[in-house]
Amino acid sequence: MSDEVLALEAIYPELVKRHVEDGSVLWLVVPEREHVSVQVSVNNEYPASAAPSLVDVKGADSNCKNQLEVLLHKCWEEAGGEVCLYEFMAESTNVIPEKQEEDGNAEEEVQVPLVNPFEGWKISEPIYDRGSTFVGYATSTDIEEEALERLDRLKCDSKIRRGQHVMCAWRMKRQLEGREIVFQDCDDDGETASGGRMLNLLVAMGVWNAMVVVVRWFNGTHIGPDRFRHINSAAREALLQL
Repeated sequence: MSDEVLALEAIYPELVKRHVEDGSVLWLVVPEREHVSVQVSVNNEYPASAAPSLVDVKGADSNCKNQLEVLLHKCWEEAGGEVCLYEFMAESTNVIPEKQEEDGNAEEEVQVPLVNPFEGWKISEPIYDRGSTFVGYATSTDIEEEALERLDRLKCDSKIRRGQHVMCAWRMKRQLEGREIVFQDCDDDGETASGGRMLNLLVAMGVWNAMVVVVRWFNGTHIGPDRFRHINSAAREALLQL
């Protein structure tokens, strides 16, 4: 349980509070719906054979509470005996409606459809190690500008913005005026040599017309060369879904 709690605290430093020091009872603030807090508890059989329990919900009605209970159990079942609170937090935002401003004199605002920052991306399972969390994202396109636009949208997500490193690499080819043009590049985003390794992975896997991104949330504990193994694993898992 401790590794999962450390990872959650690294990804959501202001949204995760320990109600019990060992992390067996937590208060989880719903991302982008900070008016709602959920208290969950786990026992010694979690995650292998026991689901986490929803203890209390603050700031939401009974209908939302019921939906959160269903979601928590669903995330545990889909995790197949692995930890599931990260997935629960990520998906809980979709269960809770946005808080409405209480102003009877305010004019009705025109609702603008929100763009899903994860649209078009395949996502790996999180990898946890000593307080760091790694998640891979991959998308298919043969247009470099389109890939970079999708990357910009991805970075608009609140939990992606909390990542310390958003590393990426892309490799594309297409015909222009009868010639095959190749576009490829990478970005370490502060994690030295990571982008080049991800580009090498694209080459080794023979992947074209794709961008791969790995986000690392880091709590300050250095894990040495193991970080490159996790970056490679997260990137590979996401690419295999294309």
